[in-house]
Amino acid sequence: MTFRRSKRVRESESDDADEDEVVAAFLLYVEMIRRQHMAYGHLRNCVESVISYYVHLRGGVNEIFNHEIPQVKFQPQMICEKWFAQHFRFSHHEMDRVVLALLNAGFPSVVRTKTRDKCGLYEAVCMMCFKYAFPMRLGTMVRTFGSSTCRMSRIVSSLRRLIFARFRDSITHPKVLSPQKLDVFCAAVKQKSGFGSCFGFIDGTVRTICKPSALQGPMYNGKDRRHALKYQGVTTPDGMFLQLAGPWPGSRHDQFMVRESGIVEYLEAIPRRACDGAVYCIYADQGYSQAFGIETPYFDGAVNAQHEAFNQCMASSRITVEWAFGEIVTKWQSTDFSQAQQLLSNRKIGQVYVVAGVLCNLLNTLHPNNTSKYFGVQPPPLEVYMATACSPAAM
Repeated sequence: MTFRRSKRVRESESDDADEDEVVAAFLLYVEMIRRQHMAYGHLRNCVESVISYYVHLRGGVNEIFNHEIPQVKFQPQMICEKWFAQHFRFSHHEMDRVVLALLNAGFPSVVRTKTRDKCGLYEAVCMMCFKYAFPMRLGTMVRTFGSSTCRMSRIVSSLRRLIFARFRDSITHPKVLSPQKLDVFCAAVKQKSGFGSCFGFIDGTVRTICKPSALQGPMYNGKDRRHALKYQGVTTPDGMFLQLAGPWPGSRHDQFMVRESGIVEYLEAIPRRACDGAVYCIYADQGYSQAFGIETPYFDGAVNAQHEAFNQCMASSRITVEWAFGEIVTKWQSTDFSQAQQLLSNRKIGQVYVVAGVLCNLLNTLHPNNTSKYFGVQPPPLEVYMATACSPAAM
């Protein structure tokens, strides 16, 4: 006999099964939501702990608010004259003249970086001068310029490359000076030392760098016992850098820099003096050897009183080239901060030093330096220097 369930019993069993499936699905959904909430809570706790540690590391919420979140824009007109000249090396009026001269020389009114940052030329020049004047961190500049550190770094680098590209030819391979200007320079040197054929002075400088991870041997300067880069400069009695070549490894000799810089070819291209047919020359110290257009001290000064007197007179004038190198270090102190002079980095320390020399020339055109005052020769006006030194290369 076969037992058959009634229709009502079958429907009640079906309803119970459906209810069990619904309850199981609901419990599965609740468990999934609980796990999601646990994951979100764990993530929230991790983020909060990271933020708390970061706030503690940066000095508190107020420091983050002041240094990392720009709240004000750069307003140079609100800065007093003394503070402006101290931190930018140019006064308000001088900065206006420099930016106007750059614009007239073909510089763009807006500096653009590779990541499409935009900045006005005036603000970009102020950023670069502020960064090079002292060895400071970019975070310190946030309060002044109201911009992020990454953006300011990219803007300063772009403007540095732009200035180096436009002034590289004139500062490393200068044009031949006119006979009138050469005679003025020779007369100024003759008035101080009695030597009437010298129009400039040449010397090299050693700039300390961090100990590199590679090329330690070539970069080591045995005389000063440090890792360094070397530059060669030629200055004139008006206090201007006629040439600033380099950098070279610290182990290189001065004669190597003379050959590589092309200064001998430059001197050979200068015509002789019209009055007596003598050769225009530059004066060097005993580290150099005599070449065409390069005069050095007499080596028999210890036994020849006349030669010793000549050496002493010329030494008092040749020291002006040391003043020029000291001007770079004094005005743009970031070039002397050896901890930041990293050879194998993206800072381009060679470009920075050459650009600092160009900035010294710009400063000298606005207010003469000690060399110009010592010889009594006025430097060229800013507009004249920009017209002759700035290359018309494509931007």
